[in-house]
Amino acid sequence: MRGDLLHRLGGTVGMAWLLAGCGISQTGGGRVPDLQSGVGSVAAFEKTVYPVVRDKCKSCHGQSQAPLFAVSNSTLGHDRAIEFVRFSEPATSRLAIYGGNSHCGINCSSTTESVIVEEIENWRDLAGEISQSDEDFDYVTPETVLPSLTGGKVTMNWPLDGFGYPGAMFTIEVEQFVDGVYRFGAPKLRAGPLAFAVADLRVLVNGSWDPGTVAYRDVEIHISANQVLTAISTQTMLVFGQDGPGMDKISIAFTRFDGGCASLPLFVSQVKPILANCRGCHDSGVAGYDLGAVRAFDFKGTDATLCFRSLRRSNPNNLSQSDLIQYPLLGTPMFTTPQINATQAESILQWLQAE
Repeated sequence: MRGDLLHRLGGTVGMAWLLAGCGISQTGGGRVPDLQSGVGSVAAFEKTVYPVVRDKCKSCHGQSQAPLFAVSNSTLGHDRAIEFVRFSEPATSRLAIYGGNSHCGINCSSTTESVIVEEIENWRDLAGEISQSDEDFDYVTPETVLPSLTGGKVTMNWPLDGFGYPGAMFTIEVEQFVDGVYRFGAPKLRAGPLAFAVADLRVLVNGSWDPGTVAYRDVEIHISANQVLTAISTQTMLVFGQDGPGMDKISIAFTRFDGGCASLPLFVSQVKPILANCRGCHDSGVAGYDLGAVRAFDFKGTDATLCFRSLRRSNPNNLSQSDLIQYPLLGTPMFTTPQINATQAESILQWLQAE
């Protein structure tokens, strides 16, 4: 049914995916319910596609050029790369096609394309052996049956007490887009007496998620204690149903849901002033910001949100090699002049160690 719907919807669905991609709409891809984003899929990615893109693509897509699938943090790289992969037909994956279209000089060739196709197949096969369910998500709400949508848009809500944050709640609006396709929008979060931070939101249908539904994967936000329902994204997202309203079960998954930064005062006093060097490009609230830089790392928001986003750009296995330090210290193809010095890099490292 999905293939017919994609053919019928054509550019509409393609455009929904294009907004999260880098230039070519990907239509006709099949749902991959047996490949979830989690430990299994990441481990497979690290053994297959990741070494290739780190070798061929990191000078741009490991620095500041979106999509950032070749960054030093393999989990973040995985979560970007999977947006541009078709496991049902690896040769038609945008990741492979772009690897062979010469857009990046000698690193992009037919040989590179063939290697990426082969490694996507290996990724799929290895991930299938390791992980085949949504259980890889650490934070998944209970399933709620999708109500009737004949009367128009409805709001679904999930209490988040089970995550250890009493009084917290997530809500999202849903409506029928066309037969077999739901449109989600206006996601909101509320906090009880405890503050929390979330990242990378997924909408699951009957326990599976579609790699094409990426609108809320850039969510990185800190919610203050007792904060009222607060919008966390203005985007809408099309999600394919399976059995229809009254039967499909919806749940919400987060790859991160915790208290956020443990050393916020140190971040504010020691790191935030250093990041001011980068605000002109990375802050969507500043006139003249760079869209690519904002998509990679947006500084707009509260101190707690900026701290949380900064922490997400650390490498827990080697803090000194964190993107938060290495990019501004060494420069990138987008800004060849270093933005911080060694003393400032050490200050950032001290904060990461405190976290």
